[in-house]
Amino acid sequence: MMNNQGRRDVVTIALITAICLFGDSMLYVVLPIHWRDGGLTSLFEVGLLLSVNRFVRLPLNPFVTWLYQRISLRTGMAIAIVIAGITTAGYGLGKGFVAWLICRCLWGASWSLLRLGSYFSIVNSSTSVNRGYLMGMYNGLYRLGSLIGMLVGSFAVEKFGMRNVSLLFALLTVVAIPLVFRSSSSNTILNNQQRTPTLLGGIAENWKDKSWLLMLGSGMLLAYIYQGVLASTLSLTIQQNLPEGFLLLGVTIEASSLAGFLQALRWGWEPFVAPRIGFLSDGPRGRMPYFLISLVLAAILFWFIPSPLPRLLWFGVLLFVQLTATLLTTLMDAIASDMASARSNMGTMSTYSFLVDFGAALGPFLAFQLGDSLAYHGASLLLVILAVCWYKIRPQKKTL
Repeated sequence: MMNNQGRRDVVTIALITAICLFGDSMLYVVLPIHWRDGGLTSLFEVGLLLSVNRFVRLPLNPFVTWLYQRISLRTGMAIAIVIAGITTAGYGLGKGFVAWLICRCLWGASWSLLRLGSYFSIVNSSTSVNRGYLMGMYNGLYRLGSLIGMLVGSFAVEKFGMRNVSLLFALLTVVAIPLVFRSSSSNTILNNQQRTPTLLGGIAENWKDKSWLLMLGSGMLLAYIYQGVLASTLSLTIQQNLPEGFLLLGVTIEASSLAGFLQALRWGWEPFVAPRIGFLSDGPRGRMPYFLISLVLAAILFWFIPSPLPRLLWFGVLLFVQLTATLLTTLMDAIASDMASARSNMGTMSTYSFLVDFGAALGPFLAFQLGDSLAYHGASLLLVILAVCWYKIRPQKKTL
């Protein structure tokens, strides 16, 4: 395992990321319901705003990779925190599509600094025997920010309004600044001698490596399904299935609050489940058996989300979908990190992050155009295709 200081650095980076996520995570369950409060005029604008921060990251990721060859992780994280605070305050102060568009673009820059800096740090600090565990620990801890943003944010907006909650989350972002100085990662994250090929250059160089190409495609499609389709449409899907809300102990729970609760359950168990699945995948069986089982299970569950099931069974489907999100995200990140480490350069992680952002950006936009049923059934078929493709190359890649 890595030394204690290195492990503390991963924890610190994860907590910084979590705090910066408060505002962004809140939007995914609140904005599809309360879009008029922000001065928006249609759900089309909602889908575009929930996607644009990811589209912005596409050209930014190569630049951020280059930047981290010249500045320290500490500096990059500090810049990201400042931007995150400004954008979260903007969700409360801004009105109209243009103001929201500027805020979401700025958040895309903040997330590029946070996510790529974290990837590079973990890959450089880990080995094949602890990489899955550390990636799982990072994913589990930083998603505590999504837990607070979705659960607390969704309930608070119902009581206090989006403006007040956004300003509170922006104020809390200041707490992340002292954490930056607790990290010992004051040197550059990337060695300047490490090659960082462009997206097209990396694909041209590795186009014969089926597992490398499949890894990139899988990361993109899983991000499209979970970060895009599921995260952006769940509150609307619940509202359509339960327009009167859900009565619990005499209290009616609105769709956005219920969606926040269901999605927040995932972030609550991730600090425990993600490191565990990462640890198991570091073992002699490798990552592939767990990955294949998770893909098949997810495909079955997504197919039934739009189905007219009994209420409790439908909730059970949604809960297990969130579990597969934890499993597949952790395992996919670990597989990508394995391939980046094997090539001794960060170009693989930069390309992987680029395509993950592309897939996540397409999710909200396409989901609101296709409709819930087609989007969820399409996701199910994509998961089946991924499972078949990985099963076919599995004998050639026993280390995965």
